[in-house]
Amino acid sequence: MACVWIAHLSDLHLPITGRLQIREIRLKRILGLLSWLTRRQHIHQLCWLNRVMSDALSTHPNLLAITGDLTNLGALVEFQHARRWLDEQNLPPT
Repeated sequence: MACVWIAHLSDLHLPITGRLQIREIRLKRILGLLSWLTRRQHIHQLCWLNRVMSDALSTHPNLLAITGDLTNLGALVEFQHARRWLDEQNLPPT
């Protein structure tokens, strides 16, 4: 039986970059944005996330599972940033 090495990262919450579209702002996102501006922006920083990703990939996993939230508010600009960020990672081939 072959061994499979899996690295698992959850709830990465990439930093909010870019401008949110006014039409995307709703009460839940306003509360999330307030939480981001007052607390989470100091916790969820790209430099730390890049270190965690580098550490996970340094183990040369066969698979990398990313679960949970990649974004904070679920806005389109965040998903676009998450896609670019994922594309920049040296992820194991599928």
